[in-house]
Amino acid sequence: MRSTPGGASGGGANPPGNGPGTHLSSHGGDPRPDGTFLQKVTWVNRVRRAERPVVFFHIGGHKTGTSSLQHVLRSNRAQLRRDGLLYPGRDWASHIWANFDLRETGYLGYRAPQVEGAWMRLVREIRRWHGPAIISQEMFSLADSAHIRRALRDLDFADVHVVFTARDMARQLPSVWQEWVKNRSTATFAEFLAAVRERTDEGRRFMNLQDVPAILERWSNEVTADRVHLITVPPPGSPPTLLWERFAGVLRLEPYRYNLDILDINPSLGAADAALLRRINAALVDKLSRPDYDRLVKFGLAPAMATRPDVRIELPDEAFKWAVEWAGRAVEKLAAAGYQLVGDFGDLIPTIAPAGENPDHVGVEAQANAAIAAITRLLVDQATPLPDGSRARHGKAQRSAAPHKRRLRFSYLAHHRPQATAERPGTGAEQATSTGDHGASTAAAVEASDPPRSEPG
Repeated sequence: MRSTPGGASGGGANPPGNGPGTHLSSHGGDPRPDGTFLQKVTWVNRVRRAERPVVFFHIGGHKTGTSSLQHVLRSNRAQLRRDGLLYPGRDWASHIWANFDLRETGYLGYRAPQVEGAWMRLVREIRRWHGPAIISQEMFSLADSAHIRRALRDLDFADVHVVFTARDMARQLPSVWQEWVKNRSTATFAEFLAAVRERTDEGRRFMNLQDVPAILERWSNEVTADRVHLITVPPPGSPPTLLWERFAGVLRLEPYRYNLDILDINPSLGAADAALLRRINAALVDKLSRPDYDRLVKFGLAPAMATRPDVRIELPDEAFKWAVEWAGRAVEKLAAAGYQLVGDFGDLIPTIAPAGENPDHVGVEAQANAAIAAITRLLVDQATPLPDGSRARHGKAQRSAAPHKRRLRFSYLAHHRPQATAERPGTGAEQATSTGDHGASTAAAVEASDPPRSEPG
Protein backbone atom coordinates (compact mmCIF):
# COMPACT_ATOMS: atom_id res chain seq x y z
CA MET A 1 0.00 0.00 0.00
CA ARG A 2 1.47 3.29 -1.08
CA SER A 3 0.55 6.85 -0.34
CA THR A 4 2.06 10.28 -0.74
CA PRO A 5 1.59 13.54 1.13
CA GLY A 6 -1.58 15.12 -0.09
CA GLY A 7 -2.86 11.86 -1.54
CA ALA A 8 -6.15 10.32 -0.60
CA SER A 9 -4.79 8.11 2.14
CA GLY A 10 -1.49 9.71 2.99
CA GLY A 11 -1.00 12.57 5.41
CA GLY A 12 -3.29 14.40 3.09
CA ALA A 13 -6.49 14.80 5.04
CA ASN A 14 -7.37 18.47 5.23
CA PRO A 15 -6.34 19.85 8.61
CA PRO A 16 -9.49 20.55 10.64
CA GLY A 17 -10.74 24.07 10.10
CA ASN A 18 -9.89 24.00 6.40
CA GLY A 19 -12.33 23.28 3.66
CA PRO A 20 -11.71 21.71 0.28
CA GLY A 21 -9.34 23.53 -1.99
CA THR A 22 -6.73 24.38 0.61
CA HIS A 23 -4.34 21.63 -0.49
CA LEU A 24 -1.11 22.53 -2.18
CA SER A 25 0.65 20.36 -4.69
CA SER A 26 4.15 19.28 -3.76
CA HIS A 27 5.43 22.23 -5.79
CA GLY A 28 2.53 24.60 -5.26
CA GLY A 29 3.00 28.25 -6.08
CA ASP A 30 4.22 30.40 -8.92
CA PRO A 31 7.28 29.39 -10.93
CA ARG A 32 10.36 31.59 -10.75
CA PRO A 33 12.46 32.28 -13.86
CA ASP A 34 14.98 29.66 -12.74
CA GLY A 35 12.28 26.99 -12.71
CA THR A 36 11.88 26.80 -8.95
CA PHE A 37 8.60 27.59 -7.23
CA LEU A 38 7.57 30.34 -4.89
CA GLN A 39 5.37 28.77 -2.25
CA LYS A 40 1.92 30.18 -1.63
CA VAL A 41 1.23 29.38 2.00
CA THR A 42 -2.52 29.44 1.37
CA TRP A 43 -3.30 26.62 3.74
CA VAL A 44 -1.35 28.23 6.56
CA ASN A 45 -3.16 31.52 6.17
CA ARG A 46 -6.51 29.76 6.17
CA VAL A 47 -5.59 27.75 9.25
CA ARG A 48 -4.60 30.93 11.03
CA ARG A 49 -8.03 32.33 10.26
CA ALA A 50 -9.76 29.11 11.25
CA GLU A 51 -11.53 28.76 14.54
CA ARG A 52 -9.31 25.87 15.66
CA PRO A 53 -5.66 25.69 14.63
CA VAL A 54 -3.78 22.44 14.03
CA VAL A 55 -1.01 21.22 16.33
CA PHE A 56 1.20 18.51 14.87
CA PHE A 57 2.57 16.28 17.64
CA HIS A 58 5.66 14.48 16.30
CA ILE A 59 6.25 11.74 18.87
CA GLY A 60 8.89 9.55 17.26
CA GLY A 61 10.11 7.06 16.52
CA HIS A 62 13.50 6.52 18.05
CA LYS A 63 16.36 6.17 15.50
CA THR A 64 14.20 7.02 12.48
CA GLY A 65 15.77 10.30 11.37
CA THR A 66 14.08 12.38 14.05
CA SER A 67 17.27 14.27 14.91
CA SER A 68 17.68 15.35 11.29
CA LEU A 69 14.06 16.45 11.00
CA GLN A 70 14.27 18.40 14.25
CA HIS A 71 17.50 20.03 13.13
CA VAL A 72 15.80 21.22 9.94
CA LEU A 73 12.95 22.65 12.02
CA ARG A 74 15.33 24.42 14.40
CA SER A 75 17.58 25.80 11.70
CA ASN A 76 14.61 27.10 9.71
CA ARG A 77 12.51 28.34 12.64
CA ALA A 78 12.36 31.93 11.37
CA GLN A 79 11.37 30.91 7.83
CA LEU A 80 8.74 28.52 9.18
CA ARG A 81 7.33 31.35 11.25
CA ARG A 82 7.19 33.63 8.23
CA ASP A 83 5.34 30.85 6.41
CA GLY A 84 2.84 30.67 9.25
CA LEU A 85 3.99 27.50 11.08
CA LEU A 86 5.23 27.82 14.66
CA TYR A 87 8.06 25.66 15.97
CA PRO A 88 7.80 26.83 19.59
CA GLY A 89 10.44 27.10 22.28
CA ARG A 90 13.14 29.48 23.35
CA ASP A 91 16.04 27.16 22.51
CA TRP A 92 16.93 23.72 21.20
CA ALA A 93 16.13 22.02 24.52
CA SER A 94 12.61 23.36 24.95
CA HIS A 95 10.88 20.28 23.54
CA ILE A 96 13.11 17.97 25.61
CA TRP A 97 12.26 19.80 28.82
CA ALA A 98 8.58 19.75 27.85
CA ASN A 99 8.74 15.99 27.30
CA PHE A 100 10.26 15.44 30.75
CA ASP A 101 7.69 17.75 32.31
CA LEU A 102 4.63 16.18 30.68
CA ARG A 103 5.80 12.65 31.49
CA GLU A 104 6.77 13.66 35.04
CA THR A 105 10.25 12.24 34.70
CA GLY A 106 13.82 13.49 34.56
CA TYR A 107 17.41 12.47 33.98
CA LEU A 108 18.89 9.94 36.42
CA GLY A 109 16.28 10.94 38.97
CA TYR A 110 17.20 14.61 38.69
CA ARG A 111 14.87 17.22 37.21
CA ALA A 112 16.76 20.18 35.83
CA PRO A 113 15.33 23.58 36.80
CA GLN A 114 14.25 24.12 33.18
CA VAL A 115 11.90 21.13 33.31
CA GLU A 116 9.41 22.60 35.77
CA GLY A 117 6.58 24.16 33.79
CA ALA A 118 8.27 23.52 30.42
CA TRP A 119 5.28 21.74 28.92
CA MET A 120 2.86 24.55 29.72
CA ARG A 121 5.34 27.12 28.42
CA LEU A 122 5.11 25.44 25.01
CA VAL A 123 1.33 25.22 25.26
CA ARG A 124 0.96 28.91 26.12
CA GLU A 125 3.20 29.92 23.24
CA ILE A 126 1.16 27.82 20.83
CA ARG A 127 -2.11 29.23 22.18
CA ARG A 128 -0.88 32.80 21.68
CA TRP A 129 0.17 31.99 18.13
CA HIS A 130 -3.42 31.31 16.97
CA GLY A 131 -2.20 29.15 14.11
CA PRO A 132 -0.61 25.82 13.17
CA ALA A 133 2.33 24.61 15.24
CA ILE A 134 4.53 21.54 15.64
CA ILE A 135 5.90 19.84 18.76
CA SER A 136 8.68 17.32 18.04
CA GLN A 137 10.45 15.01 20.49
CA GLU A 138 10.66 11.24 20.08
CA MET A 139 10.48 10.40 23.77
CA PHE A 140 6.84 11.54 23.73
CA SER A 141 6.25 8.05 22.30
CA LEU A 142 6.79 6.78 25.86
CA ALA A 143 3.87 8.81 27.22
CA ASP A 144 1.28 6.67 28.96
CA SER A 145 -2.45 7.10 28.56
CA ALA A 146 -2.75 9.55 31.46
CA HIS A 147 -0.01 11.77 30.06
CA ILE A 148 -1.56 11.64 26.59
CA ARG A 149 -4.95 12.69 27.98
CA ARG A 150 -3.35 15.56 29.87
CA ALA A 151 -1.57 16.75 26.72
CA LEU A 152 -4.81 16.76 24.77
CA ARG A 153 -6.65 18.59 27.55
CA ASP A 154 -3.97 21.27 27.60
CA LEU A 155 -4.21 21.55 23.81
CA ASP A 156 -8.00 21.50 23.72
CA PHE A 157 -8.04 24.81 21.82
CA ALA A 158 -6.51 23.03 18.79
CA ASP A 159 -6.98 19.95 16.64
CA VAL A 160 -4.06 17.65 17.44
CA HIS A 161 -2.53 15.47 14.75
CA VAL A 162 -0.03 12.78 15.78
CA VAL A 163 2.98 12.25 13.48
CA PHE A 164 5.22 9.18 13.69
CA THR A 165 8.19 8.18 11.55
CA ALA A 166 8.93 4.44 11.31
CA ARG A 167 11.78 2.42 9.80
CA ASP A 168 12.10 -1.27 9.00
CA MET A 169 13.21 -3.44 11.93
CA ALA A 170 16.25 -4.92 10.16
CA ARG A 171 17.83 -1.47 9.98
CA GLN A 172 16.65 -0.55 13.47
CA LEU A 173 18.46 -3.42 15.23
CA PRO A 174 22.08 -2.47 14.40
CA SER A 175 21.26 1.24 14.62
CA VAL A 176 19.82 1.00 18.12
CA TRP A 177 22.60 -1.30 19.34
CA GLN A 178 25.36 1.08 18.29
CA GLU A 179 23.40 3.93 19.90
CA TRP A 180 23.30 1.96 23.13
CA VAL A 181 27.06 1.45 22.83
CA LYS A 182 27.43 5.23 22.53
CA ASN A 183 25.58 5.36 25.85
CA ARG A 184 27.88 3.09 27.92
CA SER A 185 26.50 -0.33 27.02
CA THR A 186 28.97 -3.23 27.13
CA ALA A 187 26.55 -5.77 25.65
CA THR A 188 27.81 -7.55 22.56
CA PHE A 189 25.71 -7.39 19.42
CA ALA A 190 24.75 -11.05 19.91
CA GLU A 191 23.67 -10.39 23.50
CA PHE A 192 21.59 -7.43 22.40
CA LEU A 193 19.86 -9.38 19.62
CA ALA A 194 19.09 -12.28 21.95
CA ALA A 195 17.65 -9.93 24.55
CA VAL A 196 15.33 -8.33 22.00
CA ARG A 197 14.06 -11.59 20.55
CA GLU A 198 13.62 -13.34 23.88
CA ARG A 199 11.58 -10.49 25.35
CA THR A 200 13.80 -10.01 28.37
CA ASP A 201 13.72 -6.81 30.42
CA GLU A 202 16.18 -5.35 27.93
CA GLY A 203 13.95 -6.48 25.07
CA ARG A 204 10.88 -4.88 26.62
CA ARG A 205 12.75 -1.61 27.00
CA PHE A 206 13.72 -1.85 23.34
CA MET A 207 10.12 -2.49 22.30
CA ASN A 208 8.81 0.39 24.37
CA LEU A 209 10.44 2.61 21.75
CA GLN A 210 10.21 0.33 18.70
CA ASP A 211 6.81 -1.37 18.82
CA VAL A 212 5.09 1.00 16.42
CA PRO A 213 1.63 -0.65 16.50
CA ALA A 214 1.54 -0.55 20.31
CA ILE A 215 2.72 3.06 20.50
CA LEU A 216 0.22 4.31 17.94
CA GLU A 217 -2.61 2.26 19.43
CA ARG A 218 -2.02 4.00 22.77
CA TRP A 219 -2.17 7.41 21.12
CA SER A 220 -5.07 6.54 18.81
CA ASN A 221 -7.16 5.64 21.83
CA GLU A 222 -7.25 9.40 22.40
CA VAL A 223 -6.72 10.78 18.87
CA THR A 224 -8.79 9.41 16.00
CA ALA A 225 -6.94 7.37 13.39
CA ASP A 226 -7.59 9.93 10.65
CA ARG A 227 -5.39 12.33 12.64
CA VAL A 228 -2.52 9.87 13.09
CA HIS A 229 0.08 10.22 10.31
CA LEU A 230 2.48 7.31 9.85
CA ILE A 231 5.51 8.31 7.77
CA THR A 232 7.71 5.47 6.56
CA VAL A 233 11.46 6.01 6.32
CA PRO A 234 12.48 5.44 2.68
CA PRO A 235 14.56 2.36 1.85
CA PRO A 236 18.33 2.46 1.30
CA GLY A 237 19.33 4.18 -1.91
CA SER A 238 16.50 6.73 -1.77
CA PRO A 239 17.22 10.45 -2.18
CA PRO A 240 18.53 11.81 1.14
CA THR A 241 15.82 14.48 1.26
CA LEU A 242 12.89 12.11 0.73
CA LEU A 243 12.08 11.65 4.43
CA TRP A 244 11.98 15.42 4.90
CA GLU A 245 9.77 15.74 1.81
CA ARG A 246 7.29 13.28 3.31
CA PHE A 247 7.42 15.02 6.68
CA ALA A 248 6.99 18.45 5.09
CA GLY A 249 4.01 17.16 3.12
CA VAL A 250 2.18 16.29 6.33
CA LEU A 251 2.92 19.78 7.65
CA ARG A 252 1.73 21.28 4.36
CA LEU A 253 5.11 22.85 3.64
CA GLU A 254 6.97 23.30 0.38
CA PRO A 255 10.06 21.21 1.27
CA TYR A 256 12.63 23.10 -0.77
CA ARG A 257 11.96 26.51 0.74
CA TYR A 258 14.21 25.53 3.64
CA ASN A 259 17.89 24.92 4.29
CA LEU A 260 18.47 21.18 4.00
CA ASP A 261 22.27 21.11 4.13
CA ILE A 262 21.98 19.84 7.69
CA LEU A 263 20.19 16.52 7.40
CA ASP A 264 22.79 14.03 8.65
CA ILE A 265 23.62 15.15 12.18
CA ASN A 266 23.76 11.87 14.07
CA PRO A 267 25.95 9.47 12.05
CA SER A 268 26.11 5.86 13.17
CA LEU A 269 29.22 3.97 14.17
CA GLY A 270 30.53 1.26 11.90
CA ALA A 271 31.40 -2.27 12.95
CA ALA A 272 35.02 -1.67 14.00
CA ASP A 273 34.25 1.62 15.74
CA ALA A 274 31.35 0.11 17.70
CA ALA A 275 33.42 -2.93 18.68
CA LEU A 276 36.22 -0.68 19.92
CA LEU A 277 33.91 1.63 21.85
CA ARG A 278 32.21 -1.34 23.53
CA ARG A 279 35.62 -2.49 24.80
CA ILE A 280 36.37 1.03 26.01
CA ASN A 281 33.04 1.05 27.86
CA ALA A 282 34.04 -2.16 29.63
CA ALA A 283 37.35 -0.62 30.66
CA LEU A 284 35.59 2.53 31.91
CA VAL A 285 33.13 0.74 34.19
CA ASP A 286 32.94 2.70 37.48
CA LYS A 287 35.68 5.09 36.32
CA LEU A 288 33.58 7.95 34.90
CA SER A 289 30.42 9.58 36.13
CA ARG A 290 27.62 9.74 33.59
CA PRO A 291 28.10 13.47 32.92
CA ASP A 292 31.83 12.95 32.37
CA TYR A 293 31.15 10.01 30.04
CA ASP A 294 28.75 12.10 27.99
CA ARG A 295 31.19 14.98 27.80
CA LEU A 296 34.27 12.93 26.92
CA VAL A 297 32.93 9.89 25.10
CA LYS A 298 29.41 10.36 23.75
CA PHE A 299 30.03 13.90 22.50
CA GLY A 300 33.80 13.62 22.14
CA LEU A 301 35.24 10.25 21.18
CA ALA A 302 32.17 8.74 19.50
CA PRO A 303 31.61 11.62 17.03
CA ALA A 304 35.31 11.51 16.17
CA MET A 305 34.95 7.82 15.39
CA ALA A 306 31.84 8.34 13.26
CA THR A 307 33.61 10.76 10.90
CA ARG A 308 35.79 8.09 9.30
CA PRO A 309 34.64 5.56 6.69
CA ASP A 310 33.95 2.20 8.28
CA VAL A 311 32.29 -1.06 7.33
CA ARG A 312 28.64 -1.09 8.32
CA ILE A 313 27.23 -3.42 10.95
CA GLU A 314 26.01 -6.71 9.52
CA LEU A 315 22.76 -8.25 10.71
CA PRO A 316 23.02 -12.05 11.15
CA ASP A 317 20.62 -14.23 9.14
CA GLU A 318 18.68 -15.43 12.17
CA ALA A 319 18.07 -11.88 13.38
CA PHE A 320 17.08 -10.79 9.86
CA LYS A 321 14.48 -13.56 9.63
CA TRP A 322 13.07 -12.48 13.00
CA ALA A 323 12.95 -8.85 11.82
CA VAL A 324 11.05 -9.82 8.66
CA GLU A 325 8.50 -11.84 10.64
CA TRP A 326 8.05 -9.09 13.21
CA ALA A 327 7.62 -6.48 10.47
CA GLY A 328 4.97 -8.56 8.71
CA ARG A 329 2.87 -8.77 11.85
CA ALA A 330 3.38 -5.07 12.57
CA VAL A 331 2.32 -3.98 9.08
CA GLU A 332 -0.86 -6.06 9.32
CA LYS A 333 -1.81 -4.25 12.52
CA LEU A 334 -0.90 -0.83 11.14
CA ALA A 335 -2.82 -1.37 7.89
CA ALA A 336 -5.92 -2.44 9.80
CA ALA A 337 -5.77 0.61 12.08
CA GLY A 338 -6.62 3.12 9.35
CA TYR A 339 -3.85 5.61 10.02
CA GLN A 340 -2.90 8.22 7.40
CA LEU A 341 -0.02 6.56 5.58
CA VAL A 342 2.72 8.68 4.04
CA GLY A 343 5.09 6.48 2.07
CA ASP A 344 4.65 2.78 1.59
CA PHE A 345 4.07 -0.12 3.99
CA GLY A 346 6.63 -1.94 1.87
CA ASP A 347 9.25 0.39 3.33
CA LEU A 348 8.70 -1.34 6.68
CA ILE A 349 9.25 -4.88 5.36
CA PRO A 350 12.98 -5.71 5.24
CA THR A 351 14.02 -7.14 1.88
CA ILE A 352 17.81 -7.16 2.19
CA ALA A 353 19.73 -7.79 5.39
CA PRO A 354 22.12 -4.96 6.35
CA ALA A 355 25.48 -6.10 5.00
CA GLY A 356 28.94 -5.44 6.37
CA GLU A 357 30.76 -7.06 9.26
CA ASN A 358 29.61 -8.56 12.53
CA PRO A 359 31.04 -6.22 15.23
CA ASP A 360 31.52 -9.19 17.57
CA HIS A 361 33.98 -10.64 15.06
CA VAL A 362 35.98 -7.55 14.14
CA GLY A 363 39.71 -8.25 14.34
CA VAL A 364 42.22 -6.54 16.59
CA GLU A 365 43.95 -4.81 13.68
CA ALA A 366 40.72 -3.21 12.48
CA GLN A 367 39.98 -1.98 16.01
CA ALA A 368 43.52 -0.61 16.30
CA ASN A 369 43.04 1.29 13.04
CA ALA A 370 39.79 2.70 14.39
CA ALA A 371 41.55 3.82 17.56
CA ILE A 372 44.37 5.50 15.65
CA ALA A 373 41.91 7.34 13.40
CA ALA A 374 39.81 8.53 16.35
CA ILE A 375 42.81 9.71 18.38
CA THR A 376 44.19 11.52 15.34
CA ARG A 377 40.90 13.27 14.75
CA LEU A 378 40.62 14.32 18.39
CA LEU A 379 44.14 15.77 18.35
CA VAL A 380 43.49 17.65 15.10
CA ASP A 381 40.22 18.97 16.48
CA GLN A 382 41.95 20.22 19.60
CA ALA A 383 44.33 22.19 17.41
CA THR A 384 41.63 23.58 15.13
CA PRO A 385 40.77 27.21 15.98
CA LEU A 386 37.10 28.06 16.29
CA PRO A 387 35.75 31.25 14.69
CA ASP A 388 36.33 33.16 17.94
CA GLY A 389 39.97 32.07 18.03
CA SER A 390 39.46 29.54 20.83
CA ARG A 391 40.16 25.84 20.55
CA ALA A 392 37.61 23.06 20.21
CA ARG A 393 36.52 21.77 23.59
CA HIS A 394 36.39 18.09 24.52
CA GLY A 395 37.30 16.93 21.03
CA LYS A 396 34.45 18.76 19.33
CA ALA A 397 35.61 20.65 16.28
CA GLN A 398 34.05 23.56 14.49
CA ARG A 399 32.89 21.13 11.85
CA SER A 400 31.06 18.99 14.38
CA ALA A 401 27.80 17.63 13.01
CA ALA A 402 25.88 18.86 16.06
CA PRO A 403 27.34 22.03 17.60
CA HIS A 404 24.00 22.75 19.27
CA LYS A 405 24.53 19.70 21.45
CA ARG A 406 27.84 21.06 22.67
CA ARG A 407 26.31 24.36 23.67
CA LEU A 408 23.40 22.71 25.39
CA ARG A 409 25.59 20.21 27.20
CA PHE A 410 27.43 22.89 29.12
CA SER A 411 24.18 24.62 30.03
CA TYR A 412 22.72 21.37 31.28
CA LEU A 413 25.78 20.14 33.17
CA ALA A 414 26.04 23.47 34.94
CA HIS A 415 22.87 22.48 36.78
CA HIS A 416 23.61 18.76 36.99
CA ARG A 417 24.57 17.08 40.21
CA PRO A 418 27.65 14.93 39.66
CA GLN A 419 26.91 11.29 40.33
CA ALA A 420 28.84 8.10 40.37
CA THR A 421 28.01 5.41 37.85
CA ALA A 422 24.44 5.62 36.68
CA GLU A 423 23.77 1.92 37.06
CA ARG A 424 24.46 1.79 40.82
CA PRO A 425 21.48 0.15 42.60
CA GLY A 426 18.85 2.62 43.66
CA THR A 427 19.81 5.40 41.28
CA GLY A 428 17.39 7.25 39.06
CA ALA A 429 18.74 5.38 36.02
CA GLU A 430 17.61 2.09 37.48
CA GLN A 431 14.20 3.53 38.24
CA ALA A 432 13.91 4.92 34.73
CA THR A 433 14.89 1.72 32.96
CA SER A 434 12.64 -0.35 35.20
CA THR A 435 9.64 1.47 33.70
CA GLY A 436 10.95 1.08 30.18
CA ASP A 437 11.95 4.73 29.91
CA HIS A 438 15.44 4.96 28.48
CA GLY A 439 15.42 8.69 29.03
CA ALA A 440 18.25 10.73 27.58
CA SER A 441 21.89 10.53 28.52
CA THR A 442 21.79 14.29 28.74
CA ALA A 443 19.20 16.82 27.71
CA ALA A 444 21.04 17.02 24.41
CA ALA A 445 20.85 13.29 23.76
CA VAL A 446 17.33 12.99 22.48
CA GLU A 447 18.24 9.80 20.63
CA ALA A 448 20.05 8.27 23.61
CA SER A 449 18.83 5.24 25.46
CA ASP A 450 20.00 3.89 28.77
CA PRO A 451 20.41 0.14 28.33
CA PRO A 452 21.43 -2.05 31.23
CA ARG A 453 25.05 -3.09 31.34
CA SER A 454 26.17 -6.63 30.79
CA GLU A 455 29.56 -8.15 31.36
CA PRO A 456 32.05 -7.76 28.51
CA GLY A 457 31.61 -10.47 25.96
